This record gives sequence, C-alpha cells and structure tokens, in this order.
Amino acid sequence: MKKNFYIIFKTLELGGIETLIVRLCNFLADRGHEVHFITSKKGTLTKLLPQNVKIGYFGAFYPLLIFAKINNFFIKKPDPNDENYIISFNPQSNFIAMSIAKSMKIRNFVTGVYHPQSLTKLNTGPNKKLYTDAFLSLNHKNIIAMNEGTKKQFTEIGYKNVFDIDIFPLPINIPPHHKVDYGGDLRIVSVGRLVEFKSYPIGIIRALRNMKKEGIIFHYHIYGEGSQKDIIKEEIRNNGLENEVELKGNIEYSKFHHTVSQYNLFVGMGTAAVEAASIGIPTLVALIDSPDKTYGFLHEQRGFSVGEIENRVNFSNLSSELKNIRTKNNRKKIGEKCKQHALKFSADKIIPGIFNRDIRHEPTPWTPKKIQIIIFLITTFLANIVGSRSTHK
Repeated sequence: MKKNFYIIFKTLELGGIETLIVRLCNFLADRGHEVHFITSKKGTLTKLLPQNVKIGYFGAFYPLLIFAKINNFFIKKPDPNDENYIISFNPQSNFIAMSIAKSMKIRNFVTGVYHPQSLTKLNTGPNKKLYTDAFLSLNHKNIIAMNEGTKKQFTEIGYKNVFDIDIFPLPINIPPHHKVDYGGDLRIVSVGRLVEFKSYPIGIIRALRNMKKEGIIFHYHIYGEGSQKDIIKEEIRNNGLENEVELKGNIEYSKFHHTVSQYNLFVGMGTAAVEAASIGIPTLVALIDSPDKTYGFLHEQRGFSVGEIENRVNFSNLSSELKNIRTKNNRKKIGEKCKQHALKFSADKIIPGIFNRDIRHEPTPWTPKKIQIIIFLITTFLANIVGSRSTHK
C-alpha cells in the first residue's frame, strides 16, 4: 500500500528539530514514500531536502491552512485508500496539522515533542493557551517524546496520560568513518545556538581560565549564533582567553561531521552531541540552564536524555571532567564508548517504530474559540511578514 507523509513546520533554519525534519524527509523519501513538506518559506536547510519531496511554500498565508477550504485547495488531497500520515514538531505546527488532518480526513497523526521547553518556556505570547489547549486535546498515542526529561513539561501543562506517551529518541544518521586525531593539545569544540538556556560555553570558559593558570595548553572553538554571543565575547575577554577561545559563527549542517572531526573533545547537548559522538569524539553532555555542571560523557547517560535535567542523575563539574581527558589513550577509549552509545539513536532503528503502531487520530470535541482564531491569524500573519522582511534585508 502506498504511504504519503505530510510534514508541517514553519521554516527550516538551523536547529535540532529542523535537522531532524531533514533526516526524516530523507529517510522516508529514500524508501519510496511520497513526502510533502508544508512550510511558510525557504530556510537555510531546505536545500538539504531530497528533490522528490514536494514542498509547499505559503509565505504569510501559512496560518490560513487552518481553514478547510484553503488547505483543500492548495494541498494535494491524499487518496483515502493509501496510508496517509501527518506529522508536526512544535505547538504552532501541531495546531495547523490538526486542522489539516481534520479537513483532509488524514487519520494517522503524530506530533513529536523534541525540545524540553517547547510547551513551557518557549510557548509564550498571545497564542499560548490556544497551542496548549490543542495539545491537551490529543490522545496519548498521537504524541511522542524524545526522552523522559522532555515528558516533564507535559505534567507542567496539565496533560493527564503522561506515562502512556511513547518515547522515540532523537534519530540520527550514523555517518561513514571519520578519522579523529585524539592526540596533541586539548582541542574542544561546541556547536549550537548561543541562547540563554545553553549557558555551558560560559562554564567552559571559566574552567579554562584556571587550566591556563596551571600551564595546560588548549583551544576552544564555539560554532553558532544567537542572543548570547556578545555575553560570551565579554566572558572570553574578561578571562583573558582571546588567544585560546574563538567564536566561529555558524557551520553548514552538511559540514558538521567534517568540522568536528578536527577536535578531540566535544561539549554540548541534544542533536549536536549525539552526532559528534557518532564519529567517535569524546562527548561531554552539558545541562540546560547550567553553565558548570554535566552528566559526564554520553556513554554514561541513562535513557535518552542529552541535556535535560533529571533528579535521578548525579552531576559532576565541567572543570573536573575537562582535566580528566588529557591523554590520547583516554580520549580514544572514551570516544569509542561514546560512539557505541550513539548507535542507540540510529534513524534506521527508531523511525520505523514511530509509524509501525496505532497512531490513528480520533476527532476530539475540542474546538478553538473564535477570538483565539482571530488572534492566531493576526499575530502569525504579522510575524511571517516581519520574518520575511528581515530575511531580505
């Protein structure tokens, strides 16, 4: 039976969920399935989608897809005799996906929660209640989470069947062999958005200040952009590490493995940490909202948490872990263990399981209020226009 997949997301800029969508589209298209990507505009990562993925750009009119007449006119209606799936990955895209699924009678529905704050700290603004109510109306079988830490936010917003929600860890493509040079001076790399809850670069910089006083030679390169860039620059300057620590800007996702293979220690969280470990780099897992604590190395993690704080896990200091990985043999040994652990996140193992189960979406009695719809349309329409203008500046 033919399978059709409709993936809904605003735009593919550089980020963990966005790279996940790229991998998911490639995985499904490579297996001969018909994949539709419904989005507002072309993003940085759009070029990495397979050519046979059907992309629908809707610009500032993306929010109008909540209306049946609009989405039935612009989106190819699937054959009811096929197996049809619709997938979303954040609160806004979930609300739009629910609307499309209802009007186009797509029964197989799944929304993936692959950010530990997507329903709490990141779900702000005038549409917070709308997005929360939409999520709370879903059956547990239509929700997947990337780990136990991510499921905590379900309880915070009042979801009742938290324990029944299935966990499917962040799937990655296991890359071909990359040679890693474990010898020489300590060469540390971090890759990720420079945002407030990812404060570990500051903790590393402060730990490196003390290592420099002890005569330890090192280099630390930070790849990424974000609101905390100037704060990190100031931290580098205040600690006298201008010659040892460097902000490198963004790197293309397609060049990630080649870039990080030039280092002998990775510090970070989420997708980037797992992907770095997958080529054998010793990978220290940093913590959300903590500049100086760590779980330890990836292979020491329980379950599938890669940065989310869990009460049952003992933490250690970044500074002590940095000092304990100074020999070539130790780096190689830890790198190989991290690589083996990363195999648990293989897309070949994880993605089929997401869809090989009952994810039929039963219509719920919940419907948004008219005022919620009006606010949603105004705010998202304006946000899309502003985003489009800033992109073309």
